[in-house]
Amino acid sequence: MEVQDPTYNHGAFAHAAALPHYRQHTKEIKKTITDISASSITPSKILTNLLKKDIIISLKDIYNERQLNKKLLLSRLLPMQALLKALNKHGGDNLKLKYYSSHKEDNSNYLKYLFFTHLKSLKYF
Repeated sequence: MEVQDPTYNHGAFAHAAALPHYRQHTKEIKKTITDISASSITPSKILTNLLKKDIIISLKDIYNERQLNKKLLLSRLLPMQALLKALNKHGGDNLKLKYYSSHKEDNSNYLKYLFFTHLKSLKYF
C-alpha cells in the first residue's frame, strides 16, 4: 500500500447507518415497514421504533420502502390513472353500482374535469 497524501484523513463514521453495506434489510424488516406504514405512522416514528429494536436503518431507507410500496399498490400506474381505473371499476356511468363518476380529457389526454360521488349522495342531490 502506498500513501499518496499523508495529510488527508478522517475519523470513523459515528453510526453504522451511514454506510449502505450495514443497511441491507431482510424481507421481514421490509414487511414491518410496510405494516407500520399502513397504520399512518410517520417515517420518523417508524425510524425510532426500529432503532429501539437495534435495527440499523436510515430515514431515507424508510422513505424508499414506502415509495416502493406505493408504486406496487398503484400497480405501476400514476395516481390519477389508478383513481380513474378504480372509479371505472366501481361505477363509471352505471348508476346501479356503488359510485357515479364522470370525467373528460382534452385532445392531449390531459384530465379536464373529474366528478365522482357515492350514489346515496347523488340521490340526496
